[in-house]
Amino acid sequence: MYAFSGTMGHVSVSISYLASLDRNIILMNKTNTTNHNPTNLPQLSNFLERTFHLTEHHTTVRREMLAGLTIFVSMAYILFVNPSILGEAGMDKGAVFTATAFSAVLGCVLMADSISMLAGSVMGTTATSAYVESSAGIAIGGRTGLTALTTGALFVLSLFFSPLLTVVTDQVTAPALIIVGVLMASALKHINWDSFEVALPAFLVIVGMPLTYNISYGIAFGFVTYPILMTAAGKRKEVNPLMWAMLLVFILLLYILAIVPRGNIA
Repeated sequence: MYAFSGTMGHVSVSISYLASLDRNIILMNKTNTTNHNPTNLPQLSNFLERTFHLTEHHTTVRREMLAGLTIFVSMAYILFVNPSILGEAGMDKGAVFTATAFSAVLGCVLMADSISMLAGSVMGTTATSAYVESSAGIAIGGRTGLTALTTGALFVLSLFFSPLLTVVTDQVTAPALIIVGVLMASALKHINWDSFEVALPAFLVIVGMPLTYNISYGIAFGFVTYPILMTAAGKRKEVNPLMWAMLLVFILLLYILAIVPRGNIA
């Protein structure tokens, strides 16, 4: 009987020991899982704080991401307007959509507007920039590069929606074009209308685009007349040498686009 009791005592102690060991193993596994979880929100928050110094700029992750979303929503119209405009010129709408989104991503991630313009030009699309749209994000509270990265990430996601262009008609993009025109017209107040040599080239650019249905023609009218009028007004030294180079380029462009095709038809 004593032997049996001793045996039962050893068994009881062994069971208690194993139960305690099992609890310790479970606790260790939970601790390791918590420490090594790649989606651990506190660790991600600390990483963003160290990278973007959110507290120093008196902002939060939520506010930065909301500002980035606001900027994206404010300028997302360009993803449909740009292909619609350049598609009428014969360019592939899907390719223009991709180039527009990619150049916007590049500009947002690098936080450099000039890089975005350069990338857009190289890829054959118009320059993608955000001045008014960026102010919308700043008004929400965007203060750091996390806002730009959020906007860039949303443009990356938009690359997968290029097939939607097939269902977007000109009637859908027309209101956006009107808004763009209003925003562009707001810059007219900065033109010195009292100076004829400045006002006339600007006026030719403004009326040249809609009358010729060609952006290149409108810009060419301004670049060709500006150096000539400035020289006639005795202000040749105020003309940047690059303007003279652009004068030659646009004269060549007008010759190629307007005169050469007529010669081929004849």
